[in-house]
Amino acid sequence: MVYTELDWHTFLRAIIPFIAANVYLMVLIYFTLVRARIGSAYAYFATFMACIILFLSGPLINIMPIENGKRWFDLVRNVLLFSLGMPALVYGLFIQAQITVRREIFIIPILLGMAWSLLFVIAPPFYYHHLDQQPWPKVFESITNQDIYNAQILLVTIQLLLPSLFILYRPIKRYVAILVYAVLLLYTCICIGNIFQKWVVYYAGSALTAIIWASAIYRDIQMTNEKVKQHYLHQSSLAIAQYAAPSNTHFTEYYPKKINESYPFKERAALIETVAFARGALVADRVQNLLHALKSFSQHNLATYRVRAKEVLFMLFDSLIFNSGNAATLIKQLEEKGQALEACTSFTQIDDIIQHEAKFLASLSGKTEDSPADSALVDRIKTFILSHYHKDISLNDIADEIGASRSHITKNFKNLTAQTINQYLIDVRINKSKELLLTQSITNTAFDVGFNNSAYFSTVFKKQTGCTPKEYQRVHTTTTNKTMI
Repeated sequence: MVYTELDWHTFLRAIIPFIAANVYLMVLIYFTLVRARIGSAYAYFATFMACIILFLSGPLINIMPIENGKRWFDLVRNVLLFSLGMPALVYGLFIQAQITVRREIFIIPILLGMAWSLLFVIAPPFYYHHLDQQPWPKVFESITNQDIYNAQILLVTIQLLLPSLFILYRPIKRYVAILVYAVLLLYTCICIGNIFQKWVVYYAGSALTAIIWASAIYRDIQMTNEKVKQHYLHQSSLAIAQYAAPSNTHFTEYYPKKINESYPFKERAALIETVAFARGALVADRVQNLLHALKSFSQHNLATYRVRAKEVLFMLFDSLIFNSGNAATLIKQLEEKGQALEACTSFTQIDDIIQHEAKFLASLSGKTEDSPADSALVDRIKTFILSHYHKDISLNDIADEIGASRSHITKNFKNLTAQTINQYLIDVRINKSKELLLTQSITNTAFDVGFNNSAYFSTVFKKQTGCTPKEYQRVHTTTTNKTMI
């Protein structure tokens, strides 16, 4: 029987990387099981982990007696990791961080990875075979191993370090930040390994990235499950607090079996979203819009309006409790405000309570403040619209003018203003049209504010204002004439 002694060199150079590959394999299996939680980023993370598993298996393959096979495997594992795996990793991080970047930008790390791979292919082979065994003509014999290592450091600096720092500069969730820090650890291990040729650090150290990833995703899932559990446990208390009142009130009449399409769902959703994203400057306007619509929906009946106001207050508290916790304190406050609403004897008193509580809840939502860059982007979009609303402009036109992708400008605009760019454009056009309708025809007004035909303009105008352009002209022209008299 023949025994082969396993020395420390072989153990550190081959076995440790193979153990690291198995760590990544286990994390890949775990990511696959929870891929619904990871979302669309899963495919990119899985691509990276498949590539690095092959890469980390290379040192073990290199000590096997398969001369030709191991040479080709060494080439394939390097090409796949740095041309496909690393760019996929970074793109997955951007998805997890909810940062929209043009896909064309990610062609850059792919091309750089392919360039390094080409340099690796045409350079003299490394430690496990001699130059005379090179399976293709010698192209750059002057290139040394250290040149390849230095080029790899430069490559991962562009592929990993710069994107990671960019992501950390943006407001992101805690578990996403942990994923990014793990990538920075991977980058550090690669650099140390290449600079000092400490391959144990290069291979085994990089396995820590996989372990940190798994723990971060696991903790995030646990926190989400805990939120759901707490939310479920408090649902009964929330329902009671919503309608806390000293008198018995029958609420079934306010909730018919069929949805009433005239209910201001849009205004209510806008307010809830505004409070959730802590857009304090917008809260007052959103509350005013919703309460104005609720008065009309309730036909200015105080009892009905009070119930609808309590419903809105309940939904605001419910949303904040799920997102930030602190259920006991908030439920108690909701109960108190519910009783205060029940005691209100005027619309003004109800409005004041809703307005105050909406601002208070927005201050508690804990969202990160808007970055100066995002605010500047929104200002540029508004400036462009205010200057070109009278033309037939589209999202593509705005994106081209701003120099950013459609998805990026729409996401940032919605986050900062709680409305879409198209909604803002319509608001600007309708507000401008109100001025023009007092002095010119409906058709001319429609074209002057950017509509292609007067019929569509009339439809949008009525939807926004509740009356047709002709009715608006009749009422406001008469009012103007009376004022002049």
